[in-house]
Amino acid sequence: RMNVEPTMWASCQTQYSKCAPIIEKFYPLLGTDIQKVSTQNDTQFEIQGEKKSKYICAPNGAAGMGMLTDHGLKLHGWIPEDYETMHNHGRGASVYAFRNWMMENIGIAPETKKIHNAPYKIVFSTASSSQQNRNMTFEKHAQLLEEKLGSKYNIVVIEVVLSQMSLEDQIELVSGCSIFITVCGGGALTAMFLPKGAALFAYFNQGNKYGTPARLDWDLLNNMGYIRSHWLPTRPGEHDFDAFVKLVDHELDVISYE
Repeated sequence: RMNVEPTMWASCQTQYSKCAPIIEKFYPLLGTDIQKVSTQNDTQFEIQGEKKSKYICAPNGAAGMGMLTDHGLKLHGWIPEDYETMHNHGRGASVYAFRNWMMENIGIAPETKKIHNAPYKIVFSTASSSQQNRNMTFEKHAQLLEEKLGSKYNIVVIEVVLSQMSLEDQIELVSGCSIFITVCGGGALTAMFLPKGAALFAYFNQGNKYGTPARLDWDLLNNMGYIRSHWLPTRPGEHDFDAFVKLVDHELDVISYE
């Protein structure tokens, strides 16, 4: 890969030491591994002599940048301007096809994952961020669901720390659950592997350094058309807990009839 300018913010081009462990972990989703590919960090293209061409020929190569990014040229969702336009509008089918392809690459058949039969799995992703203001646990939320809805629906409430699980185990769990509850940010992108008709509950900080709500990666999460996304505050009051239970009740009612 050739270096391009200007560099993409927070990309492997500028922070490869941080990217390397992530690449090694997630490359199997793309049907390859770190030993079979090269990056701009270990490959350099040089043209000898005075004659130079604007074209590059190679027997095996790929060029271009894929359309799928979490927010395009905007920020993650920090400032009001991030919500004025959408980058991933109308790409739900493409995201779903990409999801299925990645699952097949690690040996998980997406067509076997259905959510329409009880017991309905509700998965809480706890401690999903290294950022203190997004490092949230959900003990009270889980307790309320058991108390308020446990007798109404056949549900299984699961609290996990996804970072302690293998990639395959994460996808096996999430691709078979009905409702996935997490804090927005990088840890929420596991929601891409939810099955059709599932619901995502993404918690966000009401205020940030810009003084606005930080619904991070909303552009991608809201445009994954095969799931329903909901946004809730990270510092809930009693009325927020009540709204949470009622929203889960509504989602379970919808899912139970699908």
